[in-house]
Amino acid sequence: MIQHESGKIIDMNSDVEKTLGYSPERLLQTHFVNLLNRDEDSTNAAEVWFSSENKIDGRYSIHLRLIDKQGTKRWFECNFTTKNDLWYCSARDINEEKEAVSGVYALKEKFQKVVDVATDLVYELDWDSGELLWGDELTDILGYPNEERFVDYDWWLDKIHTDDLERVIHDVSSTVEGDAEKVKLMYRIKTYNGSYKYVMNNKYVDRKEDRSPDKIIGAIVDISDLKETEDHAERHQMLLEELADQTSTAIWVRDNKGKHLYMNQNFRSLFDFGKTMEIGKTVHELFDEDEAHQFSDNDQKVLKSGESHEFDESFETKMGKRFYKTNLFPINEDKLGGVSIDITDEIEIQDKRVKEKLLDSMSRIKTMANIHELLYQSSSFTNLKMDESIRKLIDGTTSSYGVSDLDITFNLEPIVLNINLAIPFSLLINEAVTNVLKHAFNEGESGTMTVILFERNGKTTLTIEDDGKGLPDDFNPKGREDTLGLKLIETLASQLKANYSFISLDKGAQFKISFENKKEKVQGVYF
Repeated sequence: MIQHESGKIIDMNSDVEKTLGYSPERLLQTHFVNLLNRDEDSTNAAEVWFSSENKIDGRYSIHLRLIDKQGTKRWFECNFTTKNDLWYCSARDINEEKEAVSGVYALKEKFQKVVDVATDLVYELDWDSGELLWGDELTDILGYPNEERFVDYDWWLDKIHTDDLERVIHDVSSTVEGDAEKVKLMYRIKTYNGSYKYVMNNKYVDRKEDRSPDKIIGAIVDISDLKETEDHAERHQMLLEELADQTSTAIWVRDNKGKHLYMNQNFRSLFDFGKTMEIGKTVHELFDEDEAHQFSDNDQKVLKSGESHEFDESFETKMGKRFYKTNLFPINEDKLGGVSIDITDEIEIQDKRVKEKLLDSMSRIKTMANIHELLYQSSSFTNLKMDESIRKLIDGTTSSYGVSDLDITFNLEPIVLNINLAIPFSLLINEAVTNVLKHAFNEGESGTMTVILFERNGKTTLTIEDDGKGLPDDFNPKGREDTLGLKLIETLASQLKANYSFISLDKGAQFKISFENKKEKVQGVYF
């Protein structure tokens, strides 16, 4: 492109039309500035070049945004030269390069913002020299003084718990010596005061052109509170399974394909099943065809209806053919639980204790299922909404016992508990409500029950009142250790470090429990 000293275009080659879409007739005798995007930087830069004091300069190169015939703005590298009062301009399309650079800058800016607000402990390790540079969060997270930010690889290895060290070294070496770029580690690391914290360490391996390791960049997050909560959850899971194993009824959990997800000890004993080898197998893999179809049909009826059902079942056990009263109940859309009580010996007699035994077991397992559903639906182990759970739990318990003439009033404040409190609290409520349903009213009587939940000064209190016949004169809950329900209440209250009481009212009885609601916090983990 050739321009007169006035800035007007006096000649151009065919590439201008191909690139910008303008015909020679359109551009000749127009000013070069008319091609520019009218932002301040581009216009000023061009006008500086066209000013008289720059005419004697031999060459001038600048990045400008030109506008094509369709109005699209594109970046070009424009090189100007001057000779005999004529200016010559060649332009190279650099739009993709410019946008890529702009994207990198935007990404770097965004990354810097993330780093500025992140709570992670960031570090960089030079693999060849072993030099290790920690971020400023070294003091905040691990407590080490700021001068220890510049250390070496051995310094870090020395801080890892001895029980985790071999595994960590193996995982890091495997990643670095292999071709992977990322690795996630969880281990215990010593803090400045000598205690240990559980951390999640996300590492990225920056490699040279020959794929050998250059630097390791990582971020460490303190997950000590989360790990402690998970450990508590595991212990409570073991408690739930232990409670199920102690009952004399058969208990199991299956999915919608008939696959067994859980079996208690009594269920395994019936068929000489092992501890774990049958978990994951379907009813069709474990039972004969007739029995498998019986179980499968009953399962599907419950899952499709979304409601509990009671069935009379019979199947061959190691003791021969036995008859069972089975209650199946949905846990969610894809899972259901089952409770079976052996009624073979009582098949020709009417024994009320058999029915009560079945109902008690079914109620406890439903409570366990409700707890698990609460955990599945919650995004945090520290914020389990107990007001919603209690209403669902009690409605399920009364439904299990077939109680329809009990008027229940709920007065529940919106209270959240962490998992360590929510599990024993839920199990305890089930036992207290079951006690009302079994003993507060004579058969055929209607009545009322009021459930109140509130929190004052960090203490959570629950009361359950009924207008039934009240407690026996000689009632002593701690003197009835042979009663499983009352024994469980004592055990669960002890776990909560709670105070509880049973008292008779002018009409009816009251159960009350109060405990400290510890607000344990769990830090987030970034994956």
